[in-house]
Amino acid sequence: MDKTASLQSNSDFSIHISHSKKQGYFTMRSNHYHDHYEIYYLLDGERNYFIKDKIYSVKKGDLVFINKYDIHKTIDGAVPRHERLLINFKEEFLDINSEEERKILLYCFKTGRPIIRLNESDQTFVKNLISQMLKEQLTEGPGYLVMLKTYLLQLLVFVYRLTEQKNKLSADFADINANNTIHKRISEIVQYINGHYNEPLSLSGVADIFYISPYYLSRLFKEVTGFNFIEYINLVRVREAQKLLRKSNAKIIEIAQMVGFGSVAHFGRVFKSITSL
Repeated sequence: MDKTASLQSNSDFSIHISHSKKQGYFTMRSNHYHDHYEIYYLLDGERNYFIKDKIYSVKKGDLVFINKYDIHKTIDGAVPRHERLLINFKEEFLDINSEEERKILLYCFKTGRPIIRLNESDQTFVKNLISQMLKEQLTEGPGYLVMLKTYLLQLLVFVYRLTEQKNKLSADFADINANNTIHKRISEIVQYINGHYNEPLSLSGVADIFYISPYYLSRLFKEVTGFNFIEYINLVRVREAQKLLRKSNAKIIEIAQMVGFGSVAHFGRVFKSITSL
């Protein structure tokens, strides 16, 4: 396998805005993380959102911030329909010139609390701002990329001020973080996997550690996170392998062992299946 293998979802775009409306139940595709930032705005409906190692209850008007390389997936909530706006952008698009700018503009991706619950006035402001961005992208008028950058900067500064001045993250976090006992248990298991991915892991072994049956764990893990148990472990291992491929001079066989694969052949098959999606 070539160490220069491209990262998952690594394309030429610098910013992309999309709008989606789904009727009926829908679960986002698996194997999802990427090398850019993502802002998700829920226009209508309810979603459960698995991000990194926690499950969040996302409601109409909520803003969701996905950091680079964080594994995430939206799952059906109580309402079998939803509508959302999505912004994907790379850091280079912001043209950040100082650490102070980086702190302000990327603040919402670094807090560890990725959901902001907006009041009605703020919802209107955010909806209109992202809708204008979508319009600029669709029409591609003169200077549209400059306008997109202007709107994005405005949104990121707005969010920074909101979280700093009103302390919205702390105030609303209890409502947003899933309070379900099962969700909390699965979150603990995900955290365990994230911390032990480089060790031998099996469904039965992890089930024993958490004193539940393998069948029960398999069913709940899929239901809560949207991922199959082994699928998630492989996803974490491949993500960590990609980091090593970018930052180290280790050989492929060494990297395979470092992230928990028993053989380089198995590593190669799993790596290709995930990064080629």
